[in-house]
Amino acid sequence: MVLQTIITGLSIGSIYALMAVGYSLVFSVLNFSNFAHGAIITLGAYIAWAIMVQFFRVPFLPALLLSILGAGILAFLN
Repeated sequence: MVLQTIITGLSIGSIYALMAVGYSLVFSVLNFSNFAHGAIITLGAYIAWAIMVQFFRVPFLPALLLSILGAGILAFLN
């Protein structure tokens, strides 16, 4: 139980750290905050959920790869 909580905390914390690094890089280069990173990460999570649960019942790893591809396409089109 404790090990699972530690692993979950580290994985969620690493996602927050990745978002923070993206925010700080954009802010240091452009001198304004661009909140599109959080929106794209959220859309990627929704895409993964839709692929895994709602529509196709795909296992985790292929759904992860497809959600990264889908979020990348949405970020490019944005």
